[in-house]
Amino acid sequence: PPNCEEVPALTTDHEEADTRLIMHAVHASEQFRAVIIDSVDADVGVMALGHSKKFLCEQLALLTGKSENNRLFDLTAVSYTLGECMIEALITIMRSPAVILHLDSS
Repeated sequence: PPNCEEVPALTTDHEEADTRLIMHAVHASEQFRAVIIDSVDADVGVMALGHSKKFLCEQLALLTGKSENNRLFDLTAVSYTLGECMIEALITIMRSPAVILHLDSS
């Protein structure tokens, strides 16, 4: 039988799948040198950038898109290139009601 154990760091009341995905990726980064987050939602990449200091892995990437249109983004390089101020600005823009409304209607 598989060995299962509760991981307190992953216990949350968040129902949003994107938030839980980031939590799991941060947890995985404690054990692995590279983590690839696979999500069709590019905003998950923005969320990962916002939490980039929590990731302990050497390499963080986002695989996004659908089937033959998949794209792999090197979030480690993006984070380094943008810097903290630009990442904060990007997160602020993504949280804006106008952007949220547009994303929801896509």
